[in-house]
Amino acid sequence: MNFIIKKTLRSLKSTSPLKMELLLFSTYRFIFEKAKIHDIILEVGQNEQLNLFLERLVDFSWDRALKNKTKMEVLSINEAIPTFFIERLIPVMSLRQIKEIIRSMNQYSSKNFLTLRVNNLASNKPLDTLINLIQNDFRKKKITLQKDPEFPYLFYTQTQYKQEILKSKWYRHNVLIFHDWASAAIVELLKPSENDFICDLCAAPGIKSSLIIQLSDNRLKIVCNDFSNSRLNFTKTLFKNMRVLGASLLNSDGANFPTKVNIKFDKILIDAPCTGSGTFLSHPELKWRQNFAFLNQNVMIQEKLIKAGLKLLKSGGILVYSTCSVYPEEGEFQINDIYSQVQPLVLPDYFSPSYKMDDKILKGTGRLIPSIHNTEGFFVSKLKKK
Repeated sequence: MNFIIKKTLRSLKSTSPLKMELLLFSTYRFIFEKAKIHDIILEVGQNEQLNLFLERLVDFSWDRALKNKTKMEVLSINEAIPTFFIERLIPVMSLRQIKEIIRSMNQYSSKNFLTLRVNNLASNKPLDTLINLIQNDFRKKKITLQKDPEFPYLFYTQTQYKQEILKSKWYRHNVLIFHDWASAAIVELLKPSENDFICDLCAAPGIKSSLIIQLSDNRLKIVCNDFSNSRLNFTKTLFKNMRVLGASLLNSDGANFPTKVNIKFDKILIDAPCTGSGTFLSHPELKWRQNFAFLNQNVMIQEKLIKAGLKLLKSGGILVYSTCSVYPEEGEFQINDIYSQVQPLVLPDYFSPSYKMDDKILKGTGRLIPSIHNTEGFFVSKLKKK
């Protein structure tokens, strides 16, 4: 709509600018809802400049407006995505693939399912028994649950059942929680087991850490660190409600982790702060933060976190690094910089290959592509410290 408004305003020689909210409302009503000019004027009140604007809007033509635009500019305008986003991906994929990713992140209404995680820590029953009880209860309520083929604690249901699930005793008692599939896939790369000493370097709000602990049945030690104290307070409440044990919460800058020299972790998860360029489906507002300054800010933070993580990891220890970004700068480029210090490990087949670096795919790295996996966009890597 901004494009339509700017194009139309250029043809007006007005010294008294109209408020943007008025222009957005009027343009949306006229272009997308096919409202009549008379009705729009009645809704917003008489305004001479708005009358002129709407009269010019009648003559707006997409064919004329896009005539001299490049394919990249046309894609940006048609899909309401910044050209910066497209420019970052052009070196690693075709315009058609970029278009598919954008459209999958623009179509919120197409996601008609919810992902649920069974948290057996909040019950004294084994996971299998708990799952059977939940399935039987929901069957009586005619709520359909579909088991995930990869992770036995994850289930899918249609969004129409959300209110019923929120009212259920399973949700109220934190036995059932909403948990994104991509998030679980990243945790599974760690393969947490009994007696592991793990650090989640950017832990808040804590959903990944809670799964790490669940997979060990509360039998490992984990340091959940985060820069934000308020977010850690949320993590503390979450862990209490989910009956998560064995977790130490630490409020510090992960890039300057306050630890003694002789403390080393078996495994470290760095789900790093990023541009969120793979999360436009759930966070469309992030589209308009995409620029060089925002990207460089996050890249610098990621570099420091990776450096700190390797220092904290014991020799032979496992590092899992991930970002919810589709940009190579926040994924492949970061791992390429430390490749000599690590040994890549094999990823499960459900991850797509990562972008090529010098015509080669970096082993130990992969991606979740919105248009392929029906998830948010993620970069993932699993590496062993030499």
